[in-house]
Amino acid sequence: MAEEHLPSNLERLERALADAGSRGGPSPGLRARALAAAARELAAGRRRAGWSFAGWAAAAALAWLNLSLAATGGGELPNPLPFRPPAWAQTAADLRRALPELTKDQAEAYALLMAGATSLRPCLQAAARPGSASGPP
Repeated sequence: MAEEHLPSNLERLERALADAGSRGGPSPGLRARALAAAARELAAGRRRAGWSFAGWAAAAALAWLNLSLAATGGGELPNPLPFRPPAWAQTAADLRRALPELTKDQAEAYALLMAGATSLRPCLQAAARPGSASGPP
């Protein structure tokens, strides 16, 4: 194959690369620099591992706190749609108009029950295992 003539800057680069390859190995300080860089990276990795553990521990504590508050019902969550029941006297009057057979006392009692029930929280009732003596009525 015929020799191609390269521009002078590429010829200099080619000679420099050929000379570097003929030396037979890396420069004498390369091993020490590589070992020092590796030691620095290992030390930095150990420092990062400590912060990683702290992050995982904080996440686990927050998850536990969230689940325990949800399970016990502790902590009031804001209701996105607040419901304000009408005054119980108005409810009693509405009940008497809708159900004329109710007495005034019965209508007031039902109105008070309805007003009190609006502030109750729904709660799931745990079902008993089949064959156990206790269970929902």
